[in-house]
Amino acid sequence: MTPGPLLSIRGLQVVLRLDDGVVPILDGIDLDLAPGKVMALVGESGSGKSVTAQAILRILPRTLQIAGGAMLLRTNGAALDLAGVPADGAAMQSIRGRRIAMIFQEPMSSFSPLHTVGNQVGEVEDSIDRVARATDHRSPNLGDDGHPHPGSSSRQPP
Repeated sequence: MTPGPLLSIRGLQVVLRLDDGVVPILDGIDLDLAPGKVMALVGESGSGKSVTAQAILRILPRTLQIAGGAMLLRTNGAALDLAGVPADGAAMQSIRGRRIAMIFQEPMSSFSPLHTVGNQVGEVEDSIDRVARATDHRSPNLGDDGHPHPGSSSRQPP
């Protein structure tokens, strides 16, 4: 039996709130991310790729708001609707950076071709652990959510 999607998004709507109304930014995004698979959002500049990722992570700018839809993250056999949990709550803080992360593609903040993926992911984990006052280690958990080749991928450049 094939497991269901790790992340299932249905009808995601994001709006820009203005004094005189709302402007739709995303209107009806649907996608499924299967365990062990990699997904790339590809589109023209301004097509909503970054806003989609920001909505999933619940890090939208203050002027943008999720207006509809569901973002179901399968965790421990249950589904958590990310659209319905507080953006600054404990649930999102435990997910953000550990279960779901965004690789920003601005030149000064994207993966460096001079360092291995494992080293760079480890640096992010170290930052998260320091903030959470957890153990200080550098072992990327690429395999936690079903990455097919966590050992070899962590030693490769991006």
